[in-house]
Amino acid sequence: MPRFEITSLADPRLADYAQIREPQLLRERGLFVAESREVVRLLLEQPQFPLRSVLVSEVAAVTMQNSLSQLPVSTPLYVAPRSVIEAVVGYNVHRGCLAIAEQGVPLRLDDILAGLPERALVPVLDTITNPDNVGGIFRNALGFGAAAVLLSEASVSPLYRKAVRVSVAATLKVPFVMLPLDVALPRLRAARFDVLALSPEPTLPALGDVASRCGARVAVVLGSEWHGVSAAVRREVTAFARIPMAPGIDSLNVATSAGIALYCLANRT
Repeated sequence: MPRFEITSLADPRLADYAQIREPQLLRERGLFVAESREVVRLLLEQPQFPLRSVLVSEVAAVTMQNSLSQLPVSTPLYVAPRSVIEAVVGYNVHRGCLAIAEQGVPLRLDDILAGLPERALVPVLDTITNPDNVGGIFRNALGFGAAAVLLSEASVSPLYRKAVRVSVAATLKVPFVMLPLDVALPRLRAARFDVLALSPEPTLPALGDVASRCGARVAVVLGSEWHGVSAAVRREVTAFARIPMAPGIDSLNVATSAGIALYCLANRT
């Protein structure tokens, strides 16, 4: 693991990190950013995402010494003053630690379906564009044993920097596919999934009642907080349910709803 001390903002070895402010450029090159010490530690355990480089502050280099010693010999470690790091990337870096990694070969829906167990739970994200919500949903998916996550192409990428950090690297651990949901949901139904969608509509049955009637495989569709489940996706859903709430509130944050739904579905008897 070669270590390089960086002192200049103009050092060309920091070019990838300067593009953090333009994430589309990184995505077009098949790269993504991991941020925070814990996320980078976990990234080291995910060989499907090869590391290009790691950039840390002097303090983080000491604190993370054991983890950084596990870097492949081909992965450079750049150590720079925190002021240099933040001037290059343009914001206050969470705990002085960043890494650039390769996105790897995207999974296909066939890959997901082929590896599913008999009992499976799959969240489906319909136009979830807030990276905090995507990260929170993936963290819940990992916590409640979801087999995979499907996302519409209009959703934010699970490999977006903030989504990875908010998920505490769950987006690196839970398999996912981004694809048109009007294609994906019929494939799930053919694979013996009940496709359940959440909605705050007060006339719908409660989630617990619907969950008790679902089979071994369940996909739970989560729509945008503003527009809900899209019309095209609603046509592919086999059942709708609501999460009962106290009077005076009409909806919950989508990541919170996902956690409740996944807990309920994962713990059915």
